[in-house]
Amino acid sequence: MDNTEDKGEEISLNGIRVCVAIPCYGGVVPVEQLVAFASLFEVLPEYGIKMDIVIERENALIACVRDKLVHRYLSQSSAEYLFFLDDDMIFTPEDFLNVLTLATKYNVVAGAYPARKEPATFFIRLPEGKENPEFDPKFGLIKACGTGLGFVCIKREIIEKFAEDCEAYNHKELKGLKNIFKVGVKDNRYFGEDIWFFEDLYNKYNQPVWIHPLVSPVHVGRKDYDYKLKDNIKPSETKFIDQEKE
Repeated sequence: MDNTEDKGEEISLNGIRVCVAIPCYGGVVPVEQLVAFASLFEVLPEYGIKMDIVIERENALIACVRDKLVHRYLSQSSAEYLFFLDDDMIFTPEDFLNVLTLATKYNVVAGAYPARKEPATFFIRLPEGKENPEFDPKFGLIKACGTGLGFVCIKREIIEKFAEDCEAYNHKELKGLKNIFKVGVKDNRYFGEDIWFFEDLYNKYNQPVWIHPLVSPVHVGRKDYDYKLKDNIKPSETKFIDQEKE
């Protein structure tokens, strides 16, 4: 079966293998995420998609967690795509398939999820000089140079390029981890591992992250933050864009 986008182009997912990487500090996920996986597993055979899963738990160093997940992905999986899925994301099979489908056309595609704050806020860092979203004319994706890493699909060649260029280090039982994800102060600002990664992606490799405006996973916190990006895009305002990310 083909997954067909609104623009009318049929994109075949048959034979694709994707590796889902889950940072899971406590070793548990919301039951809603388990239900989402159960629903996803039911439809994957219809599309001819194969899936691997790698998990890192009981590790509070999130940059190191993502480095370890990449290490396992590159050493244990032959999947053409790495899909980061955080343990506080609740998604639908359609969310997952829509992002994966567009990742066959673009190198990095993400679903923007709401921040755990009020009012509704989505972190999308626009390219320098841009005050309003720039939409790709073919599929309507938003061109960005930063977002969260909680729901993002990345082509293997991008991950391999990062691994080739980054220095190696050892952490406990794993040797030769590549220091792809970093945290720290740069240009008088603190950067988390997600912003640092997308900054490198955009500035070193001239690759944006493309945001799917119809995909907004629920973000679990003190409550379920279930705002939808498509309902909060206002071209005349930028309130929905949190450029600094808290």
